[in-house]
Amino acid sequence: ALFLVLAALLDGKSRVLVEEPAYEPLRRIPLLFGARVDRLPRPFENRYRLDRDRLLDSLAPETKLVVLTDPHNPRGVRLSEEERDWLAAAAEDRNIDVLVDEVYIDFDASRVGEGRPSYEHAFRHGRRMISVGSLTKAYGFGRLRVGWVLARDEIVRRAAPLYDYSIGDPSGPSVALGVAALAVRDELRRHAVERAARNGATVAAWMEKRPDLEWVRPDTGITAFLRLRERRNVSALLSLAHREHSLAAVPGDYFEDPRGFRLGFGIRPDLLPIALERLGVALSHRP
Repeated sequence: ALFLVLAALLDGKSRVLVEEPAYEPLRRIPLLFGARVDRLPRPFENRYRLDRDRLLDSLAPETKLVVLTDPHNPRGVRLSEEERDWLAAAAEDRNIDVLVDEVYIDFDASRVGEGRPSYEHAFRHGRRMISVGSLTKAYGFGRLRVGWVLARDEIVRRAAPLYDYSIGDPSGPSVALGVAALAVRDELRRHAVERAARNGATVAAWMEKRPDLEWVRPDTGITAFLRLRERRNVSALLSLAHREHSLAAVPGDYFEDPRGFRLGFGIRPDLLPIALERLGVALSHRP
């Protein structure tokens, strides 16, 4: 979905404003189409919040697109509804589009149960807002390779033939299983939200006992970004954790912050305390 939207909108004369730190494909894919990538800092010191003035100041006459994640990947910080309304208004005023990667949005508790969720897709905030998502995270069906784009008709018409030329038809079983998953999406989403909340509380309690680490507690989702207060070789520590304790985490280099790492906590709740204990042992290692 990300590839198709970027391919539909960008060319060699385009400039794209991408949040920083960012999920790597967000800043890499635009380069395939010759676009220039500018950056919008969302630093730890500001709790990864959106700086509106800085966003407006970072727009160039050639800027066609702003790219954000919501919740932020991997830090789990959400944009407020008011911020999304502001983005939609600013996009109309500046004649640009805003692409929001919402792959973790369905961990938001308001999207479970009856009635309209308090946390709507960015696409519903304005015609220049674009939402992308998939069955990978809250639903757990990454292998199916099923996702979606919510955008105005003009963008969908551009993206559709690109899909045919670049990806082609998905397998029949993937389509059938994807349709079946969407048919019971409320049940799947409820399970995901409950596990995320339970495991998130476990991680938060563990973090209270870790003076060597700092973080911004996620608003939602099953990932957090943990930073070491002392500068150490994070990649070496994670290699040790994998080799000696069978733990896997993503080094912060992938998310433009070498001081930390992404911790995923979507595993079975009974296994999470064991994993965190092992992680603590690995982090205490002194090479």
